[in-house]
Amino acid sequence: MYLSKLLATLLISIFSSQAQVVSYEIYPDSHTPLFRQVGVLVVSGTLIEASLSVDIIALHHTSSTAGHGPRLTLWKYTLNMGVTWAIDLSLFSVSNHI
Repeated sequence: MYLSKLLATLLISIFSSQAQVVSYEIYPDSHTPLFRQVGVLVVSGTLIEASLSVDIIALHHTSSTAGHGPRLTLWKYTLNMGVTWAIDLSLFSVSNHI
């Protein structure tokens, strides 16, 4: 059993209409360390800012639907669960809140 486990979350693709975040885990003490995909999150709209904590990613992004404002998505990538809120803040930094 390998006690050292790392979670690496990589922002792998950003398009004008969506951003895709993929979470991987790796056991670096293994004889053959490999990245294993843990989860995938796709958010609509344009990514404005992203911030990472121990097991949560906060994404500030626009909505891809016309007339809808900015969004805040929190993703607990270790469980592959998340939630998104509409926010009314024009100046907002996710790095100050996670």
